[in-house]
Amino acid sequence: MKYVAASEARNNFAQVMDLAQQGYVMVTRQGRPAMLLMGVEGLDPEQIALGLDDDLWEEIERARNSGYISSKQMERELGIKR
Repeated sequence: MKYVAASEARNNFAQVMDLAQQGYVMVTRQGRPAMLLMGVEGLDPEQIALGLDDDLWEEIERARNSGYISSKQMERELGIKR
């Protein structure tokens, strides 16, 4: 994660945007975290919204812990080859 002062982010926003495409950028104000930037280039708005949806991630976690099996596991168990 890169750290950038708010004044530097304001004065060099294009470069900070480029940094955010490579990894998280923490923007600080008076040395304290103020904002976290992350690049989303190449993603569509729906992908971004779903990735940030806490309810969806909670449902995914419940499903993972509930004993359901994945479609790939089901295919293996049923002998389906693709």
